[in-house]
Amino acid sequence: MIKTFSSRTCAFDAEWVPCAATARRLLELPNTTGDREAFEAIWRHYAREGDERPFLKLMLSKVVTIAAVFRTVDRDGAPKLTLFGRRCDTAGEGPMIAEFLERVAEGSWQLWGFNSAAADVPIMKQRAVALGIPLPTFSKRPPKPWDGMDYHDARNSDAHMDILDILGGFSAAARPSLNELAVACSFPGKLDVSGADVAERYLAGRLDEILEYNETDAVTTHLAMLRLGFVTAHLSQRSYRRELDAVSQLVDVQVSAGKQQFAKFRAAWDAMRDA
Repeated sequence: MIKTFSSRTCAFDAEWVPCAATARRLLELPNTTGDREAFEAIWRHYAREGDERPFLKLMLSKVVTIAAVFRTVDRDGAPKLTLFGRRCDTAGEGPMIAEFLERVAEGSWQLWGFNSAAADVPIMKQRAVALGIPLPTFSKRPPKPWDGMDYHDARNSDAHMDILDILGGFSAAARPSLNELAVACSFPGKLDVSGADVAERYLAGRLDEILEYNETDAVTTHLAMLRLGFVTAHLSQRSYRRELDAVSQLVDVQVSAGKQQFAKFRAAWDAMRDA
C-alpha cells in the first residue's frame, strides 16, 4: 500500500474561498464591488442546476488558511509534534503559501494530505503563480525519482503522499471523504464546521474560527496517516500507541490554549474511544 513511512512527516490541510480580486477582473466587475458581491457573481457565473455555490476552479480561489502537524521521531522512537497554522489576513496569502511549501521542501519533510494531489498542493502552486510568489526550493526536481524529494511526481516519489489516492479507487463508492474515513476509524471527523461554511466565516472576518477548524482537520489527517503506518507495519503496535499518545498531548495543549474546536475534538475523540 505504501513503500515508505518517514520519521519526518508533515500532515497538512488548506482552506480556500473564491478570490474576489480574480472574480472582479474575470467578470469585469467594478473595482468598488465588495467581496460578498464578487463571490455571488462568480458562483452565479459557474453555477449548475441545483448547485448555487459550485466548487470553483482552483485558480479562481484564494487560500485563506494552512495548517499542518510536523512530526519527527528521535532515536528512541519518541515522536515530537509541532502544530503549524497560518492565516492570510496576518501573513498574506502569497507569503503564507511560500512559508509553508519552502519549509516543507527545505526540511525534506514527507508531505501527507487528503485529496491533496488533486486539490491542496495544486491550489497552492497555482496561487503562487497567480501572485508571482517564488518557490525556489519546493520547485526543484531531482534528475531521477530516486535522487531526492520530488513533491510534483506522486506516482514515482514518496515525497507527497495523498491518503485518498492510496486508499481510494476510481468509483465513488471507493473514495471516502475525510470525515467518513475518520469516523470509520473512530477518530473525530467534521465537528460543527464544514468546508461549505468557510466562505461565510471568511466574509464575516472570522478567520480565527477557520484556522481552528483547519488545524483540527490537519490533526485528523495526521491520525489517518498514523493508521496507515500501523496497518502497513511501518509502525509497531507499541510505536503506534506512542504516536497516539503524542497526538493526545498535542490536542490537550491546544485545549489549554483556549481553542474551542480542539475542546470539541477532545470530547468527540473521548466519546468514540469510550463507545
